[in-house]
Amino acid sequence: MKRITEKQFIEILKSIKIEIDPKYPNSVILSYLNSSYSRFWSIPEEARKIPYFIETIINAIDEWKNIYVWKHMGSWTTKIRGNRVNDDVQAIIYKGIGIPDDTADIIQFDKNQIPELVTLVFNQLVFGWSVGDDLYIIPDHGKSILKTDHHDVIHAEFSTEETLNQFINVMKENDFNLPADIPDETFKKPEWMNQEPDK
Repeated sequence: MKRITEKQFIEILKSIKIEIDPKYPNSVILSYLNSSYSRFWSIPEEARKIPYFIETIINAIDEWKNIYVWKHMGSWTTKIRGNRVNDDVQAIIYKGIGIPDDTADIIQFDKNQIPELVTLVFNQLVFGWSVGDDLYIIPDHGKSILKTDHHDVIHAEFSTEETLNQFINVMKENDFNLPADIPDETFKKPEWMNQEPDK
């Protein structure tokens, strides 16, 4: 596990043609500005199924050597403060994974650290309740952009339609189908939900 500064990470993003969307300067939204293909998947209702769901997603993207996790609206902390038990549980999880305290750096995982990566994403999906808890998960090849969402979903965006369809097929093979509806009333319904269902 390595730490990457935000400045270094921005340079990495440029090299793999992922950009910060200028339409949302305050939200720091990563995207393929010229073309993108995206979907979202609802997380399983049973907590014990969530790690397998995350692992399936990580294995469904094209082969990677390193993957970057960016808490783009906040920082990591491993301090037990005693104010909110959920925050303290998260701090213990961060510390157990090996994340350094009080840093906004990007965390780089390699292929030998998938359990730690799954644990970190699991933590965010279970405890995340605001945009400040959302994570970007970017493989080094730049063919996909994954993002956890406090609406209990994971977004997946791809640079090509072929890559998107491959991902959808892997998810279906593992019984993780595309959702039929949005998770709640505050969630903006994407255009693809109004189109013909994916084959």
